[in-house]
Amino acid sequence: MIHLFREEKFLKIISTAIVITSGLFGIIGLLEVFEIKVIPLPTIIPPGSTLGHRSFAAEYLLPALPFFLIAKELIKKDYYPLLIISAFINLSFILFTRSRSAILALGIIASLYFIYFFIQRKKEIKKLLPIAAVVLLAFIFSLLPAKGGERTDLKETAESLLDTKFKSNRLRITFWDASLKMISENFFTGVGLYKWSGTYPKYYGKEFNDQNVIKVHSIHAHSDFLELFAENGFFAPLFYLLLLLTILIILYSRSKNNQLYFYIFISVLATGIFSLVAFPFYKFSSHFLLSVGTGIALHSKNVNSSKAINVSLKKLMWFLGILLLITSITSILKMKSEFDFIRSVQYLRVKNYSMMNQELEKISNVLFPFDASKQPVDYYRGIANYYLGNNDVAMKSNLDAEKVAPYNPIVLQNIAGSYQSLGNYKKSVEMFERVKKLFPHYINPQINLIHAYLQIGEFEKSRKLFESIKKKEPNHPRLQEFRDKFHPE
Repeated sequence: MIHLFREEKFLKIISTAIVITSGLFGIIGLLEVFEIKVIPLPTIIPPGSTLGHRSFAAEYLLPALPFFLIAKELIKKDYYPLLIISAFINLSFILFTRSRSAILALGIIASLYFIYFFIQRKKEIKKLLPIAAVVLLAFIFSLLPAKGGERTDLKETAESLLDTKFKSNRLRITFWDASLKMISENFFTGVGLYKWSGTYPKYYGKEFNDQNVIKVHSIHAHSDFLELFAENGFFAPLFYLLLLLTILIILYSRSKNNQLYFYIFISVLATGIFSLVAFPFYKFSSHFLLSVGTGIALHSKNVNSSKAINVSLKKLMWFLGILLLITSITSILKMKSEFDFIRSVQYLRVKNYSMMNQELEKISNVLFPFDASKQPVDYYRGIANYYLGNNDVAMKSNLDAEKVAPYNPIVLQNIAGSYQSLGNYKKSVEMFERVKKLFPHYINPQINLIHAYLQIGEFEKSRKLFESIKKKEPNHPRLQEFRDKFHPE
């Protein structure tokens, strides 16, 4: 596309489009902060490109800010007031998200911008004043207590940045530690694509118990770079870093002749920073601005920007049409699988396992292998078939779920239960013992292990396990059924 226009005209078009789009997002988001709902949006949802999700807001709007600087250089001065107001709204909304990753990235790119300005444009220092004023006013405005959202106090959010006792920080540290352990054990091969979440429990099994085993936070590593390394091995993050550094070097070198490229440089850098401490690649929105920066960086340096080159519009339209068709079909099929899954869960809630199973069978494991919490879809197939009495099929589904989530505590428990249902009590005991070893505070499968011990005649083992559980959870309701057996009056 950049070849079809003069260089500055292209940058003007793309920056204006981004300013308008992000400006609309900023207005809607800022109104949401003060509980003025323009359109209904969820406040807390799993990762995705949804405006109601604060990570989306921060990780899209922050890399968009440098395009406001490009627009400032290229648009007519008549539009400056609108641009300044839009920038103020966007920056305020970013700060109101209370995203610590965004605060870190904003601090870095703002520092780089001011350093660049003082070095390259020190004679134009007055032009910096409106930008500094917008930053200062947005910061002051963001000190107001937010009414909507997960975090309301900016001061508290800033103070928690380096607080290792803060829950979110503590979780992030454990995620990174688990990632490093995965990397050390599988340096060149990785644990496998999409398997980070299902491997994490191997290293922090003591965190899992009956109360939190479903509501876990270990969906991703909170570092796209570490997750890429842990899942795919050494060469994947190496390629990513080389590509990112190549793009940044090209953009920075071009900024020596055209300052507009420096703004694109810090936009790409912002997403790069996010990828080290957050999870922008879980959101399509984050891909968009990174793709814009990458495309601008990688277009031919030898193109004479004052002339348009000959391009077959027909061939270009065919190429874009085919690409659009492929992505559209893929997106539609994935969306269909998501809707099928939602219906299956609705049937699960009313215990209509036959209809639940029918909906699950429609889902593509390639396009939709997990739900939003990284629970394998095969886990749900196992549940449906178990209640339908299809024990062989349930076992196959549970084993398939284990392939993509090898240390998922619920999946492992269900495999043990499937062995029990099939009468393979020895294998059932082995699996329940494995679950007990990995997850010592997960009591429900340990009570099932008492049953399994009794089924193979290991009365003394079952009694000792009963006593052990009674010390941990003396009032556990499921222990009552064993009291007469082990403590007859």
